Order: sequence, then C-alpha cells, then structure tokens
Amino acid sequence: ADMTVLDIVLHDELRDDFAKECENLLLFDAVYDHIVANLASIAREAESSRALSRESLKRLIEAALAQAGNGSSENDAARLRSQFFDWYQRTAAQPRSARFFRAVEEWKKNASSHISDT
Repeated sequence: ADMTVLDIVLHDELRDDFAKECENLLLFDAVYDHIVANLASIAREAESSRALSRESLKRLIEAALAQAGNGSSENDAARLRSQFFDWYQRTAAQPRSARFFRAVEEWKKNASSHISDT
C-alpha cells in the first residue's frame, strides 16, 4: 500500500523522521545554491592553485548553513551542521546516490538557466 505525504504526516511514528528528512533536503538545497552562487570565486581559486582548498570548501558550506539557519542560535547552527553532514554521508553511501545527485544537478540546471555545463 502506497502512502501519500499526508499519510506520513498524520502517522505519529513517521512524522518526525519525515520532517527531518525534508529539513535535510532544504539544507542540501541551500548549500548547493550557495556553492553555485560562488562559482566565480571557486573557479578563481581552482585556476590559480589547480585545486579548491579544504578550508575554502568548509567556508562555503559553513556560510550556506549559517544562511539556511538565519538567526539560529549557536546550538541550532551546530545541530544543523551535524545533521547536514550526517545526512550527506548517509545519502552518499546509498547504492543509487550517484543517480540521485545527478538528478539534482539536472533539475537545478533546468530550474536555473544561468547554470551551465562548465
């Protein structure tokens, strides 16, 4: 029996996990958009050093998560950071994760015409 989103929201045992999964997807969307918005600076660094430093990537992700949790307390920001990385690692470990991330990339390209294949 297939469940609808409404069925899941009304189901006491599933509601909290579903809400957290939705929050994780929103965090991922915010990080993705922030990275896309900063592609010029990423390209400059990559061109000059032939790599993107771990520190630069950390700053990008931290800024995106801070923006996503705008006005959150330090504890909430730490929770969101931990939650995002836990979700990302769990998702990346799934057998079809590459397909998921490619689908997101294609959807984002279609939704945002300013994103090119470069």
